[in-house]
Amino acid sequence: MRGMENRTFAEADRAELRELFGRAGQGAPSESLWGHQESEAAVNLTPYMDLEPDSLFVAVIDKALAGYLCGCLDSRAFPSESRRIEEAIKKYRLMLRPKPALFFARGLLDVAFSAIRRRPTATDFDDPRWPAHLHINVIPQGRSAGVGAALMNKWFARLKETGSQGCYLQTLVQNDRAVRCFERMGFEKYGPTPLVLAFDITASQYINRQWCGVGDLYRDASEPQKSGKAKLIFGANAAGVQRLTTCLQHHQLREHLVVLVLFLDWIRTLQL
Repeated sequence: MRGMENRTFAEADRAELRELFGRAGQGAPSESLWGHQESEAAVNLTPYMDLEPDSLFVAVIDKALAGYLCGCLDSRAFPSESRRIEEAIKKYRLMLRPKPALFFARGLLDVAFSAIRRRPTATDFDDPRWPAHLHINVIPQGRSAGVGAALMNKWFARLKETGSQGCYLQTLVQNDRAVRCFERMGFEKYGPTPLVLAFDITASQYINRQWCGVGDLYRDASEPQKSGKAKLIFGANAAGVQRLTTCLQHHQLREHLVVLVLFLDWIRTLQL
């Protein structure tokens, strides 16, 4: 787009980027998680500004931020999403806030029903073959202006420059526009569609190796469900890669126990 600039995040962008976080996802199924913007930013934005600013890119149109991409080159060295959520629950006392408390309570019910039905649930992704990950958000006016693709290409260049093996990301399958954009960028669906806790929807996976010119991709034979959360995996590994193990039960168990303990602490607080 003419007049658009894509550049690395600068500290002077912090306040404007934080404000953008609150409106960039408008109209998308994932616009809000548990209805408390400050704590959601503490999970999906602030850690990237603090810990990996060189992998955070912003798009500027008419001197105003129109989108951003939070990247992480090594997910194992970065606080996991479940850990960030756990810290946000404690810091912002989310169990004492009606809307977040209802969200996490529903998540606990989903855990119970999923266990009974032996249905997998979405969890942190951990595979050394795809060490990097990203989050991307664009204002509605920029979604048809090529902002998302420009930010993705900026991130791909950084992955190539640093020699990264691969990268994954997640999005709701119901977010049709985002899924189409990622597929245009070369992502391919991969894996089953586990339940996203508290959303009553499922997840699927995608993979991509086009950026480094590597050979054919493996595709999981299971058909994704019609709605849910997509885990998109963007990989630079050699041809013949083994199938991913998508049900990381030990991570799921830890997340579920953490939320359960926090929820019980909240109930005890109400009784005091």
